[in-house]
Amino acid sequence: MKAARISLGVAFAALCAGLGAHGLAAQQPAAAPGQPSAPVDVTACQACHGDNGISRNPRVPNLAGQQQAYLAAQLQAFKAGTRHNDSMQAIAGQLSDADIVGYAAYWHAQPAAAPCPRRR
Repeated sequence: MKAARISLGVAFAALCAGLGAHGLAAQQPAAAPGQPSAPVDVTACQACHGDNGISRNPRVPNLAGQQQAYLAAQLQAFKAGTRHNDSMQAIAGQLSDADIVGYAAYWHAQPAAAPCPRRR
């Protein structure tokens, strides 16, 4: 049973790595200095984090509206291996520092999820 979970985890990481590579390959080239930057291709992010950066899975965090510095720091931590998640480490490992800044800026600029109503 444990071997099956490990194999499934490895297969999922490979799938996410493939999605990440597809998303990075389709990314627009950087704009010239002084010009607005081209939008990043967030297809790989959307596969798990939702089309608008708001996840339907309670185990997958929302990206939309998060602080830019926080998002960049988390991607750097996944890339460095100091934060552990097989899928995110595979994807973040492919990103340059400029890619990380672009993704963090994009998701920061998206509207955050509406707050959950309080229970009484």
